[in-house]
Amino acid sequence: MNVRVGVFWMLFGLSLTAALMVSLSASMQQRPDRAVSYAKDVAPVIARYCLPCHAEESQNSSELSLDTYALMMRGGKHGTPVVAGKPDESILIRKLLPDPPFGETMPLKMRRRSASGAAKKLTEQEIDLLKEWIRQGAKGN
Repeated sequence: MNVRVGVFWMLFGLSLTAALMVSLSASMQQRPDRAVSYAKDVAPVIARYCLPCHAEESQNSSELSLDTYALMMRGGKHGTPVVAGKPDESILIRKLLPDPPFGETMPLKMRRRSASGAAKKLTEQEIDLLKEWIRQGAKGN
């Protein structure tokens, strides 16, 4: 084998390894090293994006009220939106992503407009926060 080719592949392998380590490190940093609090972290996200339609006094076809932790865990027509420890199985998360198991992606387009008229949806960080809360057991803390 040509020495230049060998050096190229060695450097390529090292670069690929470094890139994978940086990617792994970044994904590990996304997980908070503290407990995610329902009251401090989750409830404000739900209030901002979900309560316009899923408040207890609102009429919504899912019959799901998200005003409180207890109401959320009681669930609605489609069951409990949270499977503690399993964000990928939780309807709360699946409805925020493309191709939900039923209905439309949340929040609904007609209701997620800001005052400026721009579409308003959860950020990737907010969705990751909800996932981590569920992963940590979806406690009512």
